[in-house]
Amino acid sequence: NIPSVQNIYDGILQPDGKMIYVGRYHNSGGGLTSGIIVRYNVDGTKDLSFNSTGFRNSSLGLGLQSVCLQSDGKILVAGTNSLHRLLANGDLDLTFNVVGSKSISLSGQNINIKSVSMQPDNKIIVSGSISNGTNTDIAVARLNANGTLDTTFNIDGIFTYNSSTIDNGFSHKIQSDGKIVIVGDTGATTGTKNFIIVRVNSNGTLYTSF
Repeated sequence: NIPSVQNIYDGILQPDGKMIYVGRYHNSGGGLTSGIIVRYNVDGTKDLSFNSTGFRNSSLGLGLQSVCLQSDGKILVAGTNSLHRLLANGDLDLTFNVVGSKSISLSGQNINIKSVSMQPDNKIIVSGSISNGTNTDIAVARLNANGTLDTTFNIDGIFTYNSSTIDNGFSHKIQSDGKIVIVGDTGATTGTKNFIIVRVNSNGTLYTSF
């Protein structure tokens, strides 16, 4: 019910059958672009127990690319340059980085987050890309449950990979042994690009046997 152009990029199914979708909307009247999250009941109607309207489109950055459900019902959403955690009712979770949101930066550059997931120990993994000043690197970060960077992961909580060209991370999966596999593309701005797969150890170092 928002007069706008809307794009959905990810969705999950809750254990109770409710559906959550995230993306962005562009308000053609005001020119506003914002992230949006919507939750639907099993019958396809908006779940009005979520933010009273069934959706939330404030304080969520310029767009959401990924969503993940925690075992306690809290919802992690990520996109553009920020990660947010919501309570089951749609409110920002203020136990996460005090304000419910976090931007992850390295050398003054923010990670453009494309994917978010949870480890079995409730630590949070995000992946995407980050500028190195010349082009972009694949980036992976691990956070503690309270939103702080996990310094047991590559010392500062962030791993980056550069193949001497433009590298972008689009998604990742966590293996049963804790290793992280990131997929994306690599290549110049114009011309042919190749897909790229990077595997990272659970401590945030590159898995060189891959």
